[in-house]
Amino acid sequence: MRELTKGEVRCSFCGASDFEVLRTYKIDWHLCKQCHNADRENRGDIFWERPFPNLLFRLGLPIAKRIFSRISEMLLKNTSLAYDSYGDITEERYVSGGWKKDDDDFFQFLSECKIFLDGKSVLTISDGPGFFAARVKTAKRVLTTEFEWLSVMGMRDRGIEVIKFDLNTDDLEEVCDYDKFDYVFFRSGIEFALDIPEFLESLSSVMHEKSIGIISTHPPTQGVALEFMYDDYMLWHLLNPETVSHLLSEAGFEITIPYGSISNSGDIRESYRKPNLILNGIRRLFQIYYKVVHLRKLEHWTRGYMTSGNWFVFKKKVFT
Repeated sequence: MRELTKGEVRCSFCGASDFEVLRTYKIDWHLCKQCHNADRENRGDIFWERPFPNLLFRLGLPIAKRIFSRISEMLLKNTSLAYDSYGDITEERYVSGGWKKDDDDFFQFLSECKIFLDGKSVLTISDGPGFFAARVKTAKRVLTTEFEWLSVMGMRDRGIEVIKFDLNTDDLEEVCDYDKFDYVFFRSGIEFALDIPEFLESLSSVMHEKSIGIISTHPPTQGVALEFMYDDYMLWHLLNPETVSHLLSEAGFEITIPYGSISNSGDIRESYRKPNLILNGIRRLFQIYYKVVHLRKLEHWTRGYMTSGNWFVFKKKVFT
């Protein structure tokens, strides 16, 4: 893919046209030099999607997925093939894979914020494999969303109230049957949304005047770009916290607790995505290649392998 030239593309946040491009396996990231947010551009067909390799891969996919549960995210652009495994996560995998550590940290965060879910209604968005919902025993209701049907059906088999929801194609208020929730959590990062202001508006539609929302975001760092360079659905943008604060305000929210860094579990949990040592090694080789070849000349991207972002706690603004 040819490199962008100035004036060809504008930043989706500030409208500037001066970028520094970071090339990765499936994605070219364009970091705006003015506002320091980044937008993604998916690269052209990768080798495994050419007709003959694609045919061979699909024939061998059922066997490959038994050995490497996340292999499809590396080799294909059909993200649902990677996420359908969420319906089959066992208790053992929940612990060994890092999801339990993430949930433990979030429960601790709620406690520190003096947020208690007893008797409350909770909506937790894109929260497969759903064990967080299963652990909330005292809430009045916990509704979970996930965007892939096999994951939804597998989570339902485990007794979780879950609905299929794709935030880029579905209406959140409609799929939630126009209910309002006391707490709305989106712990995976609002950067899933192609249109973040529109999505924040949809969050408002399922919150009442006293509702609390909590979201997390990923910063524009080299570590984030390398960690998620195999994924076709996540992270359409990488946002600095000042931009997130501005977007929340524009959507009619006010931050109730000063935003702060997520614990380092976001970095520790890298291991859960590739529990097989061979697949882990393949991913690391890819990352080393792109780091050596494409990162050396970059000046504006934050260095290091920091992938954790920030928590934002907010509610609707009160207008008098």
